[in-house]
Amino acid sequence: MIKAILIWAAFFVANCSCVFGQQYNVLYAFGAKGFLSTGGSIDGATPNQGLVSDSSGNLYGTTEEGGSVPCATGYGCGTVFELSPLTGGGWEQTVLFNFCTSTSNPKTCSEGAYPESSLLIDKKGNLYGGTNQGGIGYGVVFELSPPSVQGGSWTQAVLFTASDVNAGLYPDSQLIIDGKGNLYGTNGAGGILGGGNVFELSPPTAQGGPWTETILYTFCQVGPFCSDGQSPAGGVVFDREGNLYGATGLGGANSNGVVFELSPSQSGEWTEAVLYTFSASGQGGSLPDGSLTLDNAGNLYGVTFAGGIQYKKYCDDWTKHCGAVFRLLKKANWKEQFFQFHGFDGGVPQATPYLNETSGVVFGTTELGGTQALGTIYEINGTSETVLYNFCSQANCADGAQPGSGGSLVNIGGKLYGTTWSGGGNGYGPGTVFEFTSQ
Repeated sequence: MIKAILIWAAFFVANCSCVFGQQYNVLYAFGAKGFLSTGGSIDGATPNQGLVSDSSGNLYGTTEEGGSVPCATGYGCGTVFELSPLTGGGWEQTVLFNFCTSTSNPKTCSEGAYPESSLLIDKKGNLYGGTNQGGIGYGVVFELSPPSVQGGSWTQAVLFTASDVNAGLYPDSQLIIDGKGNLYGTNGAGGILGGGNVFELSPPTAQGGPWTETILYTFCQVGPFCSDGQSPAGGVVFDREGNLYGATGLGGANSNGVVFELSPSQSGEWTEAVLYTFSASGQGGSLPDGSLTLDNAGNLYGVTFAGGIQYKKYCDDWTKHCGAVFRLLKKANWKEQFFQFHGFDGGVPQATPYLNETSGVVFGTTELGGTQALGTIYEINGTSETVLYNFCSQANCADGAQPGSGGSLVNIGGKLYGTTWSGGGNGYGPGTVFEFTSQ
Protein backbone atom coordinates (compact mmCIF):
# COMPACT_ATOMS: atom_id res chain seq x y z
CA MET A 1 0.00 0.00 0.00
CA ILE A 2 1.18 3.48 -0.80
CA LYS A 3 1.32 5.89 2.09
CA ALA A 4 0.32 9.50 1.61
CA ILE A 5 -0.24 12.47 3.87
CA LEU A 6 -3.52 14.27 3.58
CA ILE A 7 -3.70 17.66 5.25
CA TRP A 8 -7.32 18.77 5.25
CA ALA A 9 -7.66 20.19 8.75
CA ALA A 10 -4.64 18.38 10.18
CA PHE A 11 -2.18 15.64 9.18
CA PHE A 12 -3.53 12.17 8.40
CA VAL A 13 -1.88 9.01 7.18
CA ALA A 14 -3.89 7.58 4.31
CA ASN A 15 -3.76 4.32 2.42
CA CYS A 16 -3.53 4.73 -1.32
CA SER A 17 -4.46 1.82 -3.56
CA CYS A 18 -4.08 1.65 -7.32
CA VAL A 19 -6.74 0.43 -9.70
CA PHE A 20 -5.74 -0.64 -13.21
CA GLY A 21 -7.18 -2.36 -16.25
CA GLN A 22 -10.67 -2.31 -17.66
CA GLN A 23 -11.77 0.97 -16.10
CA TYR A 24 -9.50 3.03 -18.38
CA ASN A 25 -9.99 3.30 -22.16
CA VAL A 26 -8.36 5.40 -24.85
CA LEU A 27 -11.16 6.78 -27.04
CA TYR A 28 -8.84 8.38 -29.56
CA ALA A 29 -5.09 8.63 -30.12
CA PHE A 30 -4.02 11.62 -32.19
CA GLY A 31 -1.86 10.99 -35.22
CA ALA A 32 -4.19 8.21 -36.42
CA LYS A 33 -4.91 10.09 -39.66
CA GLY A 34 -1.29 10.62 -40.63
CA PHE A 35 1.30 13.36 -40.52
CA LEU A 36 2.35 16.30 -42.66
CA SER A 37 5.77 16.20 -44.31
CA THR A 38 6.86 18.69 -41.65
CA GLY A 39 5.95 16.25 -38.89
CA GLY A 40 2.64 17.66 -37.65
CA SER A 41 -0.28 15.28 -37.13
CA ILE A 42 -3.18 16.11 -39.43
CA ASP A 43 -5.90 15.39 -36.86
CA GLY A 44 -4.36 17.61 -34.17
CA ALA A 45 -1.68 17.28 -31.52
CA THR A 46 -1.20 18.13 -27.85
CA PRO A 47 -4.79 18.28 -26.56
CA ASN A 48 -3.72 20.14 -23.45
CA GLN A 49 -7.18 21.29 -22.35
CA GLY A 50 -10.39 19.78 -21.01
CA LEU A 51 -13.47 18.61 -22.89
CA VAL A 52 -17.12 19.67 -23.17
CA SER A 53 -20.10 17.64 -24.40
CA ASP A 54 -23.46 18.27 -26.04
CA SER A 55 -26.83 16.63 -25.39
CA SER A 56 -26.07 13.89 -27.93
CA GLY A 57 -22.94 12.78 -26.11
CA ASN A 58 -20.46 14.24 -28.59
CA LEU A 59 -17.20 15.49 -27.08
CA TYR A 60 -15.47 18.70 -28.14
CA GLY A 61 -11.95 19.93 -27.43
CA THR A 62 -8.92 21.76 -28.75
CA THR A 63 -5.38 20.79 -29.63
CA GLU A 64 -2.62 23.34 -29.19
CA GLU A 65 -0.78 22.08 -32.25
CA GLY A 66 -1.41 19.90 -35.28
CA GLY A 67 -3.92 20.28 -38.07
CA SER A 68 -3.75 20.47 -41.83
CA VAL A 69 -1.66 23.66 -41.89
CA PRO A 70 2.09 23.38 -41.10
CA CYS A 71 2.22 26.80 -39.43
CA ALA A 72 5.56 28.40 -38.55
CA THR A 73 6.88 25.52 -36.45
CA GLY A 74 5.86 22.85 -38.94
CA TYR A 75 3.72 21.12 -36.32
CA GLY A 76 0.53 23.08 -36.90
CA CYS A 77 -1.21 25.91 -35.06
CA GLY A 78 -3.97 23.83 -33.50
CA THR A 79 -7.49 22.58 -34.08
CA VAL A 80 -10.98 22.31 -32.65
CA PHE A 81 -12.15 18.69 -32.82
CA GLU A 82 -15.25 16.59 -32.20
CA LEU A 83 -15.47 12.97 -31.03
CA SER A 84 -18.78 11.28 -31.82
CA PRO A 85 -19.85 7.89 -30.38
CA LEU A 86 -20.58 5.25 -33.02
CA THR A 87 -23.61 3.00 -32.81
CA GLY A 88 -21.56 -0.19 -32.96
CA GLY A 89 -18.95 1.05 -30.49
CA GLY A 90 -15.90 3.22 -30.85
CA TRP A 91 -15.61 6.92 -31.61
CA GLU A 92 -15.20 8.98 -34.76
CA GLN A 93 -12.92 12.02 -34.71
CA THR A 94 -13.59 15.07 -36.88
CA VAL A 95 -11.53 18.26 -37.13
CA LEU A 96 -14.08 21.08 -37.07
CA PHE A 97 -11.61 23.92 -37.51
CA ASN A 98 -7.93 24.38 -38.35
CA PHE A 99 -6.27 27.52 -37.01
CA CYS A 100 -3.95 29.69 -39.08
CA THR A 101 -5.27 28.73 -42.50
CA SER A 102 -5.19 32.39 -43.60
CA THR A 103 -1.41 32.56 -43.21
CA SER A 104 1.26 30.24 -41.85
CA ASN A 105 2.53 32.90 -39.45
CA PRO A 106 0.95 32.47 -35.98
CA LYS A 107 1.73 36.10 -35.20
CA THR A 108 -0.51 37.42 -37.94
CA CYS A 109 -3.27 34.87 -38.67
CA SER A 110 -6.46 36.73 -37.86
CA GLU A 111 -8.42 33.66 -36.69
CA GLY A 112 -5.97 32.89 -33.89
CA ALA A 113 -3.30 30.28 -33.25
CA TYR A 114 -2.45 27.80 -30.51
CA PRO A 115 -5.75 27.47 -28.61
CA GLU A 116 -4.93 26.95 -24.95
CA SER A 117 -8.34 27.11 -23.29
CA SER A 118 -11.01 24.53 -22.71
CA LEU A 119 -14.10 25.20 -24.78
CA LEU A 120 -17.39 26.60 -23.54
CA ILE A 121 -20.60 25.32 -25.18
CA ASP A 122 -23.88 27.25 -25.06
CA LYS A 123 -27.47 26.03 -25.38
CA LYS A 124 -27.40 26.43 -29.17
CA GLY A 125 -24.26 24.32 -29.54
CA ASN A 126 -21.92 27.23 -30.24
CA LEU A 127 -18.37 26.74 -28.99
CA TYR A 128 -16.26 29.51 -27.43
CA GLY A 129 -12.56 29.58 -26.63
CA GLY A 130 -9.35 31.59 -26.64
CA THR A 131 -5.93 31.37 -28.25
CA ASN A 132 -2.46 32.25 -27.06
CA GLN A 133 -1.34 33.76 -30.35
CA GLY A 134 -2.83 34.98 -33.61
CA GLY A 135 -4.78 38.14 -34.23
CA ILE A 136 -1.87 40.54 -34.20
CA GLY A 137 0.22 38.18 -32.11
CA TYR A 138 -1.44 38.27 -28.68
CA GLY A 139 -4.42 35.96 -29.07
CA VAL A 140 -8.15 36.10 -29.79
CA VAL A 141 -11.48 34.99 -28.32
CA PHE A 142 -13.51 33.08 -30.88
CA GLU A 143 -16.93 31.53 -31.47
CA LEU A 144 -17.41 28.41 -33.58
CA SER A 145 -20.99 27.87 -34.77
CA PRO A 146 -22.43 24.57 -36.02
CA PRO A 147 -23.59 24.30 -39.63
CA SER A 148 -27.18 25.18 -40.50
CA VAL A 149 -27.45 22.02 -42.63
CA GLN A 150 -26.19 18.56 -41.73
CA GLY A 151 -22.74 17.90 -43.12
CA GLY A 152 -21.91 21.58 -43.60
CA SER A 153 -18.88 23.40 -42.25
CA TRP A 154 -18.63 25.06 -38.89
CA THR A 155 -18.22 28.83 -38.98
CA GLN A 156 -15.68 30.74 -36.91
CA ALA A 157 -16.11 34.32 -35.76
CA VAL A 158 -13.48 36.29 -33.86
CA LEU A 159 -15.22 38.09 -31.00
CA PHE A 160 -12.17 39.85 -29.57
CA THR A 161 -8.62 40.43 -30.73
CA ALA A 162 -6.03 41.27 -28.09
CA SER A 163 -4.42 44.29 -29.70
CA ASP A 164 -3.88 46.76 -26.88
CA VAL A 165 -1.52 45.97 -24.01
CA ASN A 166 -3.68 48.08 -21.69
CA ALA A 167 -6.75 45.97 -22.49
CA GLY A 168 -4.89 42.73 -21.79
CA LEU A 169 -2.97 40.08 -23.72
CA TYR A 170 -3.29 36.30 -24.16
CA PRO A 171 -7.02 35.67 -23.53
CA ASP A 172 -6.50 31.91 -23.36
CA SER A 173 -8.33 31.04 -20.16
CA GLN A 174 -11.49 29.00 -19.64
CA LEU A 175 -14.56 31.15 -20.42
CA ILE A 176 -17.89 31.20 -18.57
CA ILE A 177 -21.22 32.67 -19.69
CA ASP A 178 -24.09 34.37 -17.85
CA GLY A 179 -27.81 34.38 -18.58
CA LYS A 180 -27.50 37.40 -20.90
CA GLY A 181 -24.82 35.81 -23.08
CA ASN A 182 -21.91 37.80 -21.64
CA LEU A 183 -18.59 35.95 -21.54
CA TYR A 184 -16.09 36.20 -18.70
CA GLY A 185 -12.42 35.26 -18.72
CA THR A 186 -8.91 36.40 -17.93
CA ASN A 187 -5.94 37.79 -19.80
CA GLY A 188 -2.70 36.22 -18.61
CA ALA A 189 -0.67 39.38 -19.15
CA GLY A 190 -1.02 43.00 -20.15
CA GLY A 191 -3.36 45.42 -18.54
CA ILE A 192 -2.30 48.88 -17.49
CA LEU A 193 0.09 47.44 -14.90
CA GLY A 194 1.18 44.32 -16.78
CA GLY A 195 -0.23 41.74 -14.37
CA GLY A 196 -3.20 40.60 -16.44
CA ASN A 197 -6.88 41.21 -15.81
CA VAL A 198 -10.41 39.82 -15.63
CA PHE A 199 -12.65 40.82 -18.51
CA GLU A 200 -16.26 40.65 -19.68
CA LEU A 201 -17.23 40.37 -23.35
CA SER A 202 -20.74 41.58 -24.13
CA PRO A 203 -22.59 40.55 -27.30
CA PRO A 204 -23.47 43.23 -29.88
CA THR A 205 -26.60 45.29 -29.38
CA ALA A 206 -27.37 45.00 -33.10
CA GLN A 207 -26.91 41.92 -35.27
CA GLY A 208 -23.50 41.88 -36.88
CA GLY A 209 -22.08 44.50 -34.55
CA PRO A 210 -18.88 44.14 -32.52
CA TRP A 211 -18.56 42.54 -29.12
CA THR A 212 -17.53 44.90 -26.32
CA GLU A 213 -14.77 44.21 -23.82
CA THR A 214 -15.05 45.59 -20.29
CA ILE A 215 -12.13 45.25 -17.88
CA LEU A 216 -13.54 44.22 -14.50
CA TYR A 217 -10.23 44.24 -12.65
CA THR A 218 -6.55 44.80 -13.44
CA PHE A 219 -3.99 43.05 -11.23
CA CYS A 220 -0.82 44.48 -9.66
CA GLN A 221 -2.57 47.52 -8.20
CA VAL A 222 -1.54 46.86 -4.60
CA GLY A 223 1.91 46.68 -3.01
CA PRO A 224 5.41 46.37 -4.45
CA PHE A 225 4.99 42.62 -5.05
CA CYS A 226 1.49 42.78 -6.57
CA SER A 227 -0.08 41.62 -3.33
CA ASP A 228 -3.49 41.59 -5.05
CA GLY A 229 -2.20 38.95 -7.46
CA GLN A 230 -0.40 38.72 -10.79
CA SER A 231 -0.92 36.60 -13.91
CA PRO A 232 -4.30 34.80 -13.57
CA ALA A 233 -3.78 31.04 -13.45
CA GLY A 234 -7.05 30.10 -15.16
CA GLY A 235 -10.55 31.40 -15.68
CA VAL A 236 -13.13 32.56 -13.15
CA VAL A 237 -16.26 30.97 -11.65
CA PHE A 238 -19.54 32.53 -10.45
CA ASP A 239 -21.27 31.94 -7.13
CA ARG A 240 -25.03 32.33 -6.60
CA GLU A 241 -24.66 35.99 -5.63
CA GLY A 242 -22.81 36.91 -8.82
CA ASN A 243 -19.33 37.12 -7.30
CA LEU A 244 -16.39 35.85 -9.34
CA TYR A 245 -13.57 33.68 -7.96
CA GLY A 246 -10.19 32.80 -9.40
CA ALA A 247 -6.50 32.37 -8.68
CA THR A 248 -3.30 34.01 -9.87
CA GLY A 249 -0.17 32.00 -10.50
CA LEU A 250 2.09 34.77 -9.24
CA GLY A 251 1.88 37.82 -7.03
CA GLY A 252 0.55 38.06 -3.53
CA ALA A 253 2.54 39.19 -0.53
CA ASN A 254 4.76 36.10 -0.88
CA SER A 255 4.95 36.07 -4.71
CA ASN A 256 3.49 32.54 -4.78
CA GLY A 257 -0.02 33.42 -5.93
CA VAL A 258 -3.40 34.24 -4.41
CA VAL A 259 -7.05 33.21 -4.51
CA PHE A 260 -9.28 36.22 -5.14
CA GLU A 261 -12.93 37.28 -5.18
CA LEU A 262 -14.45 39.98 -7.38
CA SER A 263 -17.72 41.47 -6.17
CA PRO A 264 -20.01 43.69 -8.30
CA SER A 265 -21.64 46.86 -7.04
CA GLN A 266 -24.83 48.57 -8.16
CA SER A 267 -22.73 51.19 -9.94
CA GLY A 268 -21.14 48.53 -12.09
CA GLU A 269 -17.72 48.68 -10.42
CA TRP A 270 -16.06 45.47 -9.26
CA THR A 271 -14.08 45.20 -6.02
CA GLU A 272 -11.30 42.68 -5.47
CA ALA A 273 -10.61 40.91 -2.18
CA VAL A 274 -7.70 38.53 -1.65
CA LEU A 275 -9.14 35.51 0.15
CA TYR A 276 -5.93 33.56 0.50
CA THR A 277 -2.22 34.21 -0.04
CA PHE A 278 0.03 31.21 -0.59
CA SER A 279 2.94 31.05 1.85
CA ALA A 280 6.51 32.09 1.13
CA SER A 281 7.80 28.64 2.02
CA GLY A 282 5.29 26.85 -0.20
CA GLN A 283 5.00 24.25 2.54
CA GLY A 284 1.38 23.45 1.78
CA GLY A 285 1.48 24.35 -1.89
CA SER A 286 2.35 27.30 -4.12
CA LEU A 287 1.83 28.68 -7.63
CA PRO A 288 -1.82 27.70 -8.28
CA ASP A 289 -2.76 26.57 -11.77
CA GLY A 290 -6.06 26.13 -13.58
CA SER A 291 -9.49 27.38 -12.61
CA LEU A 292 -11.23 26.86 -9.27
CA THR A 293 -14.11 24.54 -8.42
CA LEU A 294 -16.92 25.92 -6.24
CA ASP A 295 -19.20 23.65 -4.16
CA ASN A 296 -22.75 24.33 -2.95
CA ALA A 297 -21.49 25.58 0.41
CA GLY A 298 -19.26 28.16 -1.26
CA ASN A 299 -15.99 26.34 -0.55
CA LEU A 300 -13.27 26.60 -3.20
CA TYR A 301 -11.08 23.81 -4.57
CA GLY A 302 -7.97 24.13 -6.70
CA VAL A 303 -4.47 22.84 -7.36
CA THR A 304 -0.92 24.12 -7.08
CA PHE A 305 1.69 22.67 -9.40
CA ALA A 306 4.52 23.61 -7.03
CA GLY A 307 5.17 23.68 -3.31
CA GLY A 308 4.50 20.86 -0.91
CA ILE A 309 6.90 17.93 -0.80
CA GLN A 310 10.15 17.83 -2.77
CA TYR A 311 10.69 14.55 -4.59
CA LYS A 312 12.88 14.84 -7.67
CA LYS A 313 12.49 11.22 -8.75
CA TYR A 314 8.80 11.58 -9.53
CA CYS A 315 8.27 15.35 -9.77
CA ASP A 316 11.17 16.45 -11.94
CA ASP A 317 9.79 19.77 -13.10
CA TRP A 318 11.64 23.03 -12.53
CA THR A 319 10.43 23.33 -8.94
CA LYS A 320 11.29 19.73 -7.94
CA HIS A 321 8.22 19.83 -5.69
CA CYS A 322 5.10 17.72 -6.18
CA GLY A 323 2.34 20.28 -5.63
CA ALA A 324 -1.00 19.93 -3.89
CA VAL A 325 -4.79 20.01 -4.01
CA PHE A 326 -6.30 22.67 -1.75
CA ARG A 327 -9.68 23.53 -0.30
CA LEU A 328 -10.63 26.90 1.20
CA LEU A 329 -13.51 26.82 3.69
CA LYS A 330 -15.85 29.79 3.34
CA LYS A 331 -17.49 29.53 6.78
CA ALA A 332 -14.07 29.27 8.44
CA ASN A 333 -12.87 32.57 6.96
CA TRP A 334 -11.24 30.73 4.06
CA LYS A 335 -9.20 28.42 6.22
CA GLU A 336 -6.90 26.35 4.03
CA GLN A 337 -6.69 22.55 3.83
CA PHE A 338 -4.06 20.86 1.68
CA PHE A 339 -3.42 17.45 0.24
CA GLN A 340 0.25 17.22 -0.69
CA PHE A 341 1.41 14.78 -3.35
CA HIS A 342 4.46 12.61 -2.71
CA GLY A 343 5.41 11.74 -6.24
CA PHE A 344 4.67 8.03 -6.20
CA ASP A 345 0.98 8.93 -5.75
CA GLY A 346 1.07 11.74 -8.33
CA GLY A 347 2.74 15.09 -8.71
CA VAL A 348 2.54 18.52 -10.34
CA PRO A 349 -1.26 18.80 -10.76
CA GLN A 350 -2.27 21.44 -13.30
CA ALA A 351 -5.85 20.45 -14.07
CA THR A 352 -8.93 21.93 -12.41
CA PRO A 353 -10.27 19.32 -9.95
CA TYR A 354 -13.70 17.77 -10.44
CA LEU A 355 -15.96 17.53 -7.36
CA ASN A 356 -18.80 15.04 -7.03
CA GLU A 357 -21.20 17.09 -4.91
CA THR A 358 -23.26 14.07 -3.86
CA SER A 359 -20.36 12.05 -2.45
CA GLY A 360 -17.94 14.88 -1.69
CA VAL A 361 -15.20 13.02 -3.58
CA VAL A 362 -12.61 15.02 -5.51
CA PHE A 363 -11.20 13.60 -8.76
CA GLY A 364 -8.32 14.91 -10.80
CA THR A 365 -5.12 14.26 -12.69
CA THR A 366 -1.46 15.03 -12.17
CA GLU A 367 0.98 15.72 -14.99
CA LEU A 368 3.86 13.86 -13.34
CA GLY A 369 4.30 11.32 -10.57
CA GLY A 370 2.91 7.83 -10.34
CA THR A 371 4.68 4.57 -11.07
CA GLN A 372 6.00 5.85 -14.42
CA ALA A 373 6.45 9.47 -13.30
CA LEU A 374 4.16 10.47 -16.20
CA GLY A 375 0.96 11.27 -14.35
CA THR A 376 -1.99 9.77 -12.51
CA ILE A 377 -5.75 9.91 -12.07
CA TYR A 378 -6.47 10.39 -8.37
CA GLU A 379 -9.46 10.32 -6.05
CA ILE A 380 -9.59 12.09 -2.68
CA ASN A 381 -12.37 10.84 -0.40
CA GLY A 382 -12.46 12.30 3.09
CA THR A 383 -8.98 11.68 4.49
CA SER A 384 -7.77 9.12 1.97
CA GLU A 385 -6.41 9.20 -1.55
CA THR A 386 -6.65 6.46 -4.15
CA VAL A 387 -4.55 6.37 -7.29
CA LEU A 388 -7.06 5.23 -9.87
CA TYR A 389 -4.69 5.03 -12.82
CA ASN A 390 -1.01 5.45 -13.63
CA PHE A 391 -0.40 6.84 -17.12
CA CYS A 392 2.09 5.19 -19.46
CA SER A 393 1.26 1.79 -17.97
CA GLN A 394 1.12 0.37 -21.51
CA ALA A 395 4.00 -0.21 -23.92
CA ASN A 396 5.20 2.96 -25.66
CA CYS A 397 2.70 4.96 -23.58
CA ALA A 398 -0.13 3.84 -25.85
CA ASP A 399 -2.52 4.78 -23.05
CA GLY A 400 -1.27 8.38 -22.99
CA ALA A 401 1.02 10.35 -20.74
CA GLN A 402 1.21 13.66 -18.91
CA PRO A 403 -2.34 14.96 -18.62
CA GLY A 404 -1.55 18.65 -18.19
CA SER A 405 -4.19 21.35 -17.94
CA GLY A 406 -6.22 19.21 -20.34
CA GLY A 407 -6.44 16.49 -17.75
CA SER A 408 -9.38 18.39 -16.25
CA LEU A 409 -12.00 15.68 -15.88
CA VAL A 410 -15.61 16.08 -16.98
CA ASN A 411 -18.37 13.74 -15.77
CA ILE A 412 -20.74 12.58 -18.49
CA GLY A 413 -23.23 9.88 -17.58
CA GLY A 414 -21.16 8.70 -14.63
CA LYS A 415 -17.95 8.37 -16.64
CA LEU A 416 -14.94 10.68 -16.46
CA TYR A 417 -13.34 12.04 -19.62
CA GLY A 418 -10.06 13.87 -20.15
CA THR A 419 -7.00 14.27 -22.36
CA THR A 420 -3.26 13.65 -22.26
CA TRP A 421 -0.94 15.91 -24.17
CA SER A 422 1.52 13.16 -25.08
CA GLY A 423 1.56 9.42 -25.67
CA GLY A 424 -0.97 7.44 -27.63
CA GLY A 425 1.27 5.26 -29.73
CA ASN A 426 0.98 7.07 -33.08
CA GLY A 427 4.33 8.42 -34.26
CA TYR A 428 5.80 10.60 -31.53
CA GLY A 429 2.63 10.22 -29.48
CA PRO A 430 0.76 13.52 -29.90
CA GLY A 431 -1.80 12.79 -27.18
CA THR A 432 -5.06 11.01 -26.40
CA VAL A 433 -8.65 11.40 -25.29
CA PHE A 434 -9.52 8.95 -22.53
CA GLU A 435 -12.52 7.61 -20.62
CA PHE A 436 -12.41 6.39 -17.05
CA THR A 437 -15.20 4.59 -15.22
CA SER A 438 -14.95 4.87 -11.46
CA GLN A 439 -16.26 2.08 -9.26
